[in-house]
Amino acid sequence: MKSLKMRLFAETHRYAHRYRHMEENTQYTDMETIAVKSSFQTMYRFLITAGLEDEYLTWLESLEED
Repeated sequence: MKSLKMRLFAETHRYAHRYRHMEENTQYTDMETIAVKSSFQTMYRFLITAGLEDEYLTWLESLEED
């Protein structure tokens, strides 16, 4: 179960990072950016529904420290 949770965290983070990158870059169309944003929002909503938001935020902080 722990590895599945870590994969969920990593994928959510990947979509967030990709979305931020696409927002700052003009080579992507609005539709491409919206699609990635929607994927990130779906992943994040799943985290909230599963009660993992606080754990995810703690995991993100640990990434920033490294």
